[in-house]
Amino acid sequence: PGEAVDGVPIGARLEPEPEADPRDELMRLSEATLAEAPALPAIEYARGDLRPGIVHLGLGAFFRAHGLVYTHRALSHAPADEAAKWGVVGVSMRSATMAEMIGPQDGLYTVHERATGADPVVVLVGCLLRCVVHARAPSAVLDLLASADVRIVSLTVTEKGYCYDPASRALDLANVDVIHDLDPANARAPRSAVGLLVLALRARRAAGVPPFTCLSCDNLPHNGRTLRGLCVAFARALEPASDLARWIGELVPFPCTMVDCIVPAVQPADVDAAAAPDGPLRGVRDEAMVMCEPFRQWAVEDAFGPLGRPPWELAGAQLVADVAQHEALKLRVLNACHSTLAYVGTLCGFETIAHAMREPALAKLVAALVELDVLPALEPPAGVDVHEYARSTFSRFRNELLGHRTEQIAMDGSQKLPQRLLATARARLARADAEPCTASAEPALRVLPLAVGAWMAHSTRLDADGQHVPVRDPLASKFAAIATASTREPRTIAARMLALREVFGDDALAADDTRFARPVAQQLAALMEARTPERVLAHVRAFADALPDATLLAPGA
Repeated sequence: PGEAVDGVPIGARLEPEPEADPRDELMRLSEATLAEAPALPAIEYARGDLRPGIVHLGLGAFFRAHGLVYTHRALSHAPADEAAKWGVVGVSMRSATMAEMIGPQDGLYTVHERATGADPVVVLVGCLLRCVVHARAPSAVLDLLASADVRIVSLTVTEKGYCYDPASRALDLANVDVIHDLDPANARAPRSAVGLLVLALRARRAAGVPPFTCLSCDNLPHNGRTLRGLCVAFARALEPASDLARWIGELVPFPCTMVDCIVPAVQPADVDAAAAPDGPLRGVRDEAMVMCEPFRQWAVEDAFGPLGRPPWELAGAQLVADVAQHEALKLRVLNACHSTLAYVGTLCGFETIAHAMREPALAKLVAALVELDVLPALEPPAGVDVHEYARSTFSRFRNELLGHRTEQIAMDGSQKLPQRLLATARARLARADAEPCTASAEPALRVLPLAVGAWMAHSTRLDADGQHVPVRDPLASKFAAIATASTREPRTIAARMLALREVFGDDALAADDTRFARPVAQQLAALMEARTPERVLAHVRAFADALPDATLLAPGA
């Protein structure tokens, strides 16, 4: 007793040495390691000269694969003095994860464009200077937005980040973050994106600094005008006796935008594969990498005010006078089909969009949605072949290398449904009302009732013990209450879901029993009765078989 060898007591249990983590041998992407990473493309502008001209709220995967790539490519073509004005500071509104990934990499990260049958294309993005966490230092973020160098504040905070009512697009003055931000005691610590914008604009006005442009890049209908209305409403509630609301409404630029690029979540295995010696990064580890498809589109209203904008047109962005038709085409075709595949596909047991598109019934379903419900009530942008746009969209959905999960797209459905599906339902019924009476026995809405019924079924699922299956949605608690109180009775569930004013609004759509409410309830009942993925798929196949052949899927179409 008490004896020891090399400091270890005799008889003590020796734990085996931990195995070395092969990742520790890899070189982490950073400014210091760029010279040792010959596999990475060069950055064609001087990063050290960049000043923070853009602050982006909500630095998630989408903006890193989309908006920052446009900025990076624009700066690569711009004169040095112009490029220097447009460095980007990212702001993570709540989570520190992104800052912890991108910080050690000095803002550097790679974008991996993947397509079936092609080698990945890697883009090294250099225009991101750093990422800060708003929840940790709200006053510092407020001061950053108030600084004269900042010319644009862009946003991808998702629909729910706007603290608004999706049905009416009005500011939700009962939202806890809005209530917090309107309290004068919290003037240096706003929580919401809208509150942060208004308080920063107020500070700039007081200091005599021209206002920045507010650039929403989220999938909101008329996103610039919607954001302007929210900021004006917040300013009016903040200072009812001043003219701050009028100043924001009249002098602050709020361009509308349409953004498009499919960006799935990156998994740890993707990071490992990219960093492998035979991977695209050749032994360099990028914890902040993003994956996306090669397709990328950005239509932007060219209304930025005197502080200007980067030359995004040099990177392929479309600077236009009005994006409304571009936005409607994307929301009602791509996003509507994405959501339909997400809800129907999840109920059928398909984990990814590409997997769902391999099922002929689901491919026909979304093609019929576009042909029968969307296009008859859609006014496309001039010069755009909508049939070719739809066929291109379906081809993008079949990209097996993206692994875009149906459950990811299904999140926050209450915020997405109004613009993705319900806007088409309203437009199609209005068009039917305006058309001369015909003897056709076909319903005005052919596929939309199934899509909406699938959303209801997905949102109110119960497990074997009668407990609500959790969903990620701002209205999740309401869905749970409806599901558990309705004892799997489809008509009751449908009626209560249709009564959600936050989703269906106050107009006549939900009350249109013959053309909307009853068909939705019937589809919900069929999906709930099916219960298992196999039986749901059988119902979907029978439903699709009864639809006319989809010309969008015809060989050679």
